[in-house]
Amino acid sequence: MSYKGLPMHQIKEILRLSRTIKLGVREIARSLRLSPSTVSKYLEESREVPWPLPEGWTEQTLQGALLPKGAGTEEASRKKDAAWGQIHLERKKQKGVTLQLLWEESLETLGPGEEGYSYSQFCARYNAYVGRLRPSLRQVHVAGDKLFVDYAGTTVPIIDCRTGEVLFPAQIFVAVLGCSNYTYFEATESQALIHWIGSHNRTFRHIGGVPGAVVPDNLRSGVDKPDFYEPLINETYQEMAVHYGTVI
Repeated sequence: MSYKGLPMHQIKEILRLSRTIKLGVREIARSLRLSPSTVSKYLEESREVPWPLPEGWTEQTLQGALLPKGAGTEEASRKKDAAWGQIHLERKKQKGVTLQLLWEESLETLGPGEEGYSYSQFCARYNAYVGRLRPSLRQVHVAGDKLFVDYAGTTVPIIDCRTGEVLFPAQIFVAVLGCSNYTYFEATESQALIHWIGSHNRTFRHIGGVPGAVVPDNLRSGVDKPDFYEPLINETYQEMAVHYGTVI
């Protein structure tokens, strides 16, 4: 599905003037030397586009998120949200279900003469739908301040290369620096405390230092008693923090 119209940089300027500067349609039209009807058209087509644009969005991503002509009616909006809701439910129900797979399945349901979304359009519109479900607060992280740690949801089989036997399902430890999003990950035998602590040791060596704070999810290896306000940190985990001069 191709997109013909204003250049993407001009559409971004329409969004900036409307959502950040809070100009009206006629003021935007005068500023950009466009007709008010053109400005109204693109504001309607971009009504589901989040603003500011999420980090990593390209002009192609924005193009994919624009609504096609006629999609702004209330009835079309209800049908579209129901479809994205079903897709979102499928992703939550089954581990390993990717947007690539769901996009391919959506193409298989098209009727004769119907034209489907490109993959980039599909992803952009799905992410816009999810963004409306989960309003978020942008967090600003100082360099070196926080390291976020957890295990990935899926495991990876460790296979004996001589026999082909699966030795064990490896747990994937992931550590991400809050400011840069620099990521370290490794496979471990289990989520047991000895492996949990060992992964932290290797992470610190890899990044060449220790963050001001380590932020785990409420994982049993590190948190004995999950609580939103006062989680009880595992004693050995706390001793590790003292040893490295950081906090949990």
